[in-house]
Amino acid sequence: MKKTLFIVFMLVWSLSQAQVPNIIYKQNFNNYNEDMIMIDNDHLTPHVSGYDTWVVKNGVAASTSWYDDGNKTADDWMISPVIHLGDHPSVLWSALTPDPNYPDGYQVLVTTDTAHPDSLSEYQVVFSIAHENSTWTYRTASLSDYANKDVRIAWRNNSTDEYFLYIDNIFVYNAEPYDLWLVSAQVPTFIKNNVAQKFTYNILNVGYNTINKIKLEYNIVGSSEFTSDYDQIDTTLNPGDYVSLTTSSMTFTKDGIHYVTLNTKLDDNEDNYHDNDTVKTKFSVWSQGAHNLVLIEHFTQASCGPCAQQNPRLNKLIQNNDDKVAHIAYHTWWPGTDPMYDYNPAPVKIRVKYYGISGVPTVVVNGSYLQGSPQDVTQQVIDKLYGNNGLAQINVWHQRAGDSLHFHIRIIPMADFPTPVRLYTVWVEDKKYASAPGSNGETNFPDVMRQMLPDGNGYELDSLKQNDTLFADLSCKYDSQIDYNKSSVVVFLQNYDTKDVYVTYKKNFSDATGIENIQDKDVVSIYPNPVDNMLFIRLSKSYLPLESHLEIIDPQGRVVLEKTFTNGSNLRLNVSSLNPGIYILRINNQGNIYTKEFVKQ
Repeated sequence: MKKTLFIVFMLVWSLSQAQVPNIIYKQNFNNYNEDMIMIDNDHLTPHVSGYDTWVVKNGVAASTSWYDDGNKTADDWMISPVIHLGDHPSVLWSALTPDPNYPDGYQVLVTTDTAHPDSLSEYQVVFSIAHENSTWTYRTASLSDYANKDVRIAWRNNSTDEYFLYIDNIFVYNAEPYDLWLVSAQVPTFIKNNVAQKFTYNILNVGYNTINKIKLEYNIVGSSEFTSDYDQIDTTLNPGDYVSLTTSSMTFTKDGIHYVTLNTKLDDNEDNYHDNDTVKTKFSVWSQGAHNLVLIEHFTQASCGPCAQQNPRLNKLIQNNDDKVAHIAYHTWWPGTDPMYDYNPAPVKIRVKYYGISGVPTVVVNGSYLQGSPQDVTQQVIDKLYGNNGLAQINVWHQRAGDSLHFHIRIIPMADFPTPVRLYTVWVEDKKYASAPGSNGETNFPDVMRQMLPDGNGYELDSLKQNDTLFADLSCKYDSQIDYNKSSVVVFLQNYDTKDVYVTYKKNFSDATGIENIQDKDVVSIYPNPVDNMLFIRLSKSYLPLESHLEIIDPQGRVVLEKTFTNGSNLRLNVSSLNPGIYILRINNQGNIYTKEFVKQ
């Protein structure tokens, strides 16, 4: 369905900067100086305007093989400036093709006819791949046949009717005899207490000799716990080979942040370059989790034919698992008309770009767990992810006041968070139309995103500590066009870099067990605010006919004062003993929750 439903996005992220010795030339396309020569040798019309040949945008070089001319083969060249090579030259780069269903391939070629870069028949192939990976991957090629010569290096997209190819982080360097580069390490951000765990090392041989034995070392310090060990691996790693190696199992028994140093060594030979041998990171060990829902983010559209075919099954599955799933539907701007996108387009664009969504329908489960079609979401997936494995406890209260809707959110982390996370608060509505609003015939649209607070980028939280209590207060304009009784709020915590979702919470607006649906300005009023000694609270008899319970909650989430009362009345609370700060007045009236914030001077 690429021809009608896909839309192109330039990726704005790549791998970390390469660490190789003796760099002769580098190009990462940030602040691009236009030293590359771009040649359109196929003269075809690209489906995406402006991509007749290679284009540099957002810090990467991009080429397409998707043409209006039909089943045609690309022949687009990106050629380096003249480079003088050393004794043991190699070239390294990172590459990606964004859609695994339409993966571009390419060649890397070299010429010594540097005065005539457009003499394409003079180039010799040093690397070729039919289909590149859909995740950023480092590649290398030996240039030993051109040692001590002046050359130009070319990247040639020669794919037939695929999609896009991205190239970044080009390095030409003089290789050392033995040089292992620890490109990255897969260490979970959170590890369950006393559960066996392994780490994975991703290693590239950037030297010019073969390596046969590798030693993986790890030192871990945290919460009065220290682990130092190594694994020796027998493997054959030729120049340019990439391998993923796994440590032996280890367990951790102390909650808290642990700091990790991972290192690679050669067992038979000395590594000649040490600046690329080590990765440092950290993780958190946790014992007790909180109740957690499965987050399904659903990218769809009212004029998308495949959406009409695949959404009913997904909607039924979500309905059958309403107590296990939180669902958010983002309606995109392609391929046709959709008033639900038009209502609030900004958050949709942010989430589409964040996940790199290029086609609809697409679902994303728990951020990083799964990205695919609605058919990929099964009962087995939901059952596997649902449970008491959330890494924070979330509660939400809200009030309507005039044309505003206020959300008061309490977060209690169940573990120390080693990295910042973002809080996302999403107002969704079940929307039904009498007649289809788009061209695909659908009329039933559950959990349509209406607002994201403060916006589609979320709200960053830093230094979350186990058992601390944090509060967030967010507001948006209340729109009477949206059916309040068919609305819900979905709140989740997400690691912006890894896309991992750590906990998800959902509450229906019509649910009387924690979300209030009466304009609280007619129920509760307080004065003075700020207050020194005596806080006066006025309660409406018409809305509070039965026994109610009042609590004062301090900035750490502790209840510091409580009182039970019957019927509406005027109350006086002596708060002179409270420390200066911001407090929450919370009234529970038969399951309806009303909150007010006040400042103690």
